[in-house]
Amino acid sequence: MDLLKVLACCFSLCVVHTATETWYDFYYNGFDYGWVIDNTYDNLLRWGPGVFLMITGATLLDRDIPVSKIYTKYIPKALMFLIVWGEIYFFIQYKDFSIGNLLPNIWRYFLKLCTGNYHIHLWYLYMLIGMYIITPPLRILCKNATKRQLLYVLAILFVFKILMQYVEIVLPGIERTVKDLKLDFPDLLIYYLGGFYLHKYGMAKKWRIMLYIVAVVISVGLSAYSSIMSLRRNELVTASGNMYLGTCLLIFAAFTSASANRDKIQNNKFVEKLNGFYRPLNFGIYMIHLGVIEWFTSIGITGHSINPILGIPLLGICAFLISTALTLIISKIPVLRKIVVW
Repeated sequence: MDLLKVLACCFSLCVVHTATETWYDFYYNGFDYGWVIDNTYDNLLRWGPGVFLMITGATLLDRDIPVSKIYTKYIPKALMFLIVWGEIYFFIQYKDFSIGNLLPNIWRYFLKLCTGNYHIHLWYLYMLIGMYIITPPLRILCKNATKRQLLYVLAILFVFKILMQYVEIVLPGIERTVKDLKLDFPDLLIYYLGGFYLHKYGMAKKWRIMLYIVAVVISVGLSAYSSIMSLRRNELVTASGNMYLGTCLLIFAAFTSASANRDKIQNNKFVEKLNGFYRPLNFGIYMIHLGVIEWFTSIGITGHSINPILGIPLLGICAFLISTALTLIISKIPVLRKIVVW
């Protein structure tokens, strides 16, 4: 699973965030060839956060963790990352490092932190704290429910959180009815529980192959639909997001593939060394990489500096390698180690 985290950091998050640095330019430049490339990478590689959450669910929901430990270890650690990295991104965003404005800026950020008006990169930490809070009752469910009962819960989440938005297109107002039925479950819960389910029960080979095929076909199809309709209407038609069908299927496909080949991967000596190197660095890379990509943009380097088909993945990989180096250096400094090593 550590290798999957590395892939999620490198080929998913770093490349996606490189693409989205110029994706929003359509507000100013309209929809063109470059935007289509951005949109394609964004649609096909936005599976990183969901995979991270599935790995977390597979780990935490399979262990008897005392409630006290959730509130004395896991949540405080997430809060520490949220506060420290929130401050860092706040000062980078406002570029005001003057001593006279230090305390007022800290107070401004604290208000943003409490009201949800935070740097977009920090949403995952908020969500993770929420998942930690509901982990104890979810653990009871996972411990006592049968395989069929867990599958039923996942089916409900899939129907009402993933598919219902497409039913809304045919039956406008249906999502409001779902909310009135109090079936508006937390976003991303399907991945947290899904990680536990697949880790414990796995998936038969024939169903895995079917999942891979369906995931690729639907995600590519929705990506093409998004680009074609945006160009035709000259307005944004998006198909990318953690709760969209294509992304959901890719998340489950990536996790299922890694889980099914877990023993083979772990027995590979090169992969074992790679896992040992990246295991303590993954979260630091996640926190740092967006800052690196934004720095590239500030000096005029984007995925469009060369042909974006090559430029986006190449710059994403560069951001990943620089983030790795920075995280490694910071992890060697005793005082700062805690802000990059989970």
